[in-house]
Amino acid sequence: MVAALDGVPSLDFAELVAALAERFPVETLEAPAEARRVSGPPDLGLAPLFPRPYAWVMGSRSRAAARVFSAAAARHSVVFVDFSAPTHVAHFRERRGKHFAVDGFHPNSASYKYGYMTARQMLGLQARPG
Repeated sequence: MVAALDGVPSLDFAELVAALAERFPVETLEAPAEARRVSGPPDLGLAPLFPRPYAWVMGSRSRAAARVFSAAAARHSVVFVDFSAPTHVAHFRERRGKHFAVDGFHPNSASYKYGYMTARQMLGLQARPG
């Protein structure tokens, strides 16, 4: 549907929905509280791009951002998935070469799959094969 517009009118989701609603029937539904999830960044200090000591600074900034996101999620009764938490940090640290794109910074498909599987697990859904 977005491709049918004469360009992307805004990166703001509410404005984009309003623009789509001018041309298409759009129905918005509120997700039930138990299905609301938001995630924060992984520990960016683990990205191969950043050498020490800069990696430590990036890790500290990631954890600070996670605290802000966690507090905002709590204010809105949304479950926060903290990918800077020790369990996730251990996962990414052990698989550094597997979870980053060739630029050494951006996530690759393995990272997105990990996030997807984490979200499914949090929702109590079975892992999908493949």
